[in-house]
Amino acid sequence: MDEDGPGSVIKRTEKYQIEKNKANGTKIKLSVEWIDDCTYTLKFIKGNSKWKKQHYPNPDKVLIVKIVETGSDYYALVAKFKGVDDFSYRSKFKVLK
Repeated sequence: MDEDGPGSVIKRTEKYQIEKNKANGTKIKLSVEWIDDCTYTLKFIKGNSKWKKQHYPNPDKVLIVKIVETGSDYYALVAKFKGVDDFSYRSKFKVLK
């Protein structure tokens, strides 16, 4: 869950990440590929109709995510699109059990 609020919930398995935003009804499925213990990539698979209205899916874009800090109930990350140096995203997520 993003620390900005309970709107987005992320469920990650070994192969997939599913993100649901309860506030706006969007849902997206991504493939997960671990590079090392702290770094993984996310590739777009599909999004629901509400997600498609708000975003422009580009299956060729790969998001590289690096976990930069962990705690007992959270982790912080930095993410950027492969080949795009002028954009990065930083966030801290609360881990729900």
